[in-house]
Amino acid sequence: MTLSDLRTLMSKYELMLDNYEGAATDAERNAQINWAYRNICKRVHILDPRVTLTLTADTRFYALRNTAVVSKRVVKVHKVIIDGNPLRDYKGQYGLWNMIQLEAEAPDWRTAASGTPRIAVQYKSDGLLLHPAPDAVGSNNFIEGTVLPADLSASTDEPDLPVEMHEAIALDAVIKAAAPSLADQEQLMPLQATRAIYEPMIQELENENKRAILGNFQDWGSDYPRWIKL
Repeated sequence: MTLSDLRTLMSKYELMLDNYEGAATDAERNAQINWAYRNICKRVHILDPRVTLTLTADTRFYALRNTAVVSKRVVKVHKVIIDGNPLRDYKGQYGLWNMIQLEAEAPDWRTAASGTPRIAVQYKSDGLLLHPAPDAVGSNNFIEGTVLPADLSASTDEPDLPVEMHEAIALDAVIKAAAPSLADQEQLMPLQATRAIYEPMIQELENENKRAILGNFQDWGSDYPRWIKL
């Protein structure tokens, strides 16, 4: 479905419900649809192994939701690639460090000289810290992680989700839009029942993406369990 189709579907579902915007404009419906779209996308953990990271010389902090810095908004970083080389975690496997490990390894990281980054830390959920700060922008710099696709804006835009899930976006948008002004909960029940049809599909896609993110680590041996908090 296109964004225009989703707006039309919303208006049909709203025949028995009020939208808190009143006679909602296209722009107001778009905002409600994108709210629902982002929620579902975050839920299913969309993986992109090749998000372009734009480095700036002598800069150690990078905003993960700024599309001038990353080609897609990143929710969770799983791996950072600098000059084509994946950075390693505290145990020497591909991955990230945390702030405690960074402080223990390099307590002078705040004022350290620039160089080739060898440590990556995700902080505040929407920031990436590189140590040392890069002394040159280089090339082939990427993030592998779970992402939020761009909001739908043009009427012909389509969600970056399987087409069979598109109706769930409109349903979630209608339920959100009706909640503040709903007088009778019985009016909402048919929509909630219809929305429940899509829950197994969303759960299945979530599980598929988790498997893609975690991979198969059995060959690493039982002495190195791999846990990623999604």
